[in-house]
Amino acid sequence: MATSLRLGGKLRFLYRAWRYRWRVEPAEISFVLQHVSTGQTCLDVGAHRGAFTYWMQRKVGPNGRVIAFEPQPELARYLADVKQSFGLQNVEVVHAALSSSAGECRLYRPTSAPTPSATVELSAGLDCSVTVPMVTLDEYLCDTSVRPIAFIKCDVEGHELDVFRGAESVLIEDRPVLLFECEQRHRGASSIDDVFDYLTSLGYVGHYLEGRQLRALTSLRAEHRVHGHRDYVYNFVFLPRREANDNARLSGKAA
Repeated sequence: MATSLRLGGKLRFLYRAWRYRWRVEPAEISFVLQHVSTGQTCLDVGAHRGAFTYWMQRKVGPNGRVIAFEPQPELARYLADVKQSFGLQNVEVVHAALSSSAGECRLYRPTSAPTPSATVELSAGLDCSVTVPMVTLDEYLCDTSVRPIAFIKCDVEGHELDVFRGAESVLIEDRPVLLFECEQRHRGASSIDDVFDYLTSLGYVGHYLEGRQLRALTSLRAEHRVHGHRDYVYNFVFLPRREANDNARLSGKAA
């Protein structure tokens, strides 16, 4: 059962949300605010402590909806407490990992404590695990009363392709804007290009964020893929082809 945060906990949550807005991920949250509208339904996949959830729910307003998926049980409870404490009636917290199949899975972490690096992908150095529920977006969103989905933010530490495969019907039918982290170091033997190719096959056009600028994926250079390089890129935007073409015309560039 959700409980209310005390004043200190509420202030820490707000401080963190504003810190993400202006210091940690300003370009990404700015992109969210530019592409989400009042009354829409948005998804925060891998919500962690809710920084993106906070800004999404502010933008969609009371008539919109944000569904926050968080597999780490401690953080799912925390988000439920945040929802209760701030009266966020437009937020739904779902304790589950998203994937291409449903059931249960092992969630791996470096310690037993919550962490941003938690993943369902077995990785070196992640020695602790916990069993968590696993669902697909297509199955979870089979109730079309919450559709269409307008925007999906996804941060799942290497499991992006499975998340999108489990959301194929939503991606084809609703055409949401996608903002997601994707790093080769989290993909193991697979390539991040597998993720890009899959989304392209569904009629999406790839871009990446360079500062606050949206660049075509075709201009991604070798150094952009090297973790630790000053020009390293790990946040990607995929737009439905029609919206990508409109964006290109407005910017004077070919999509």
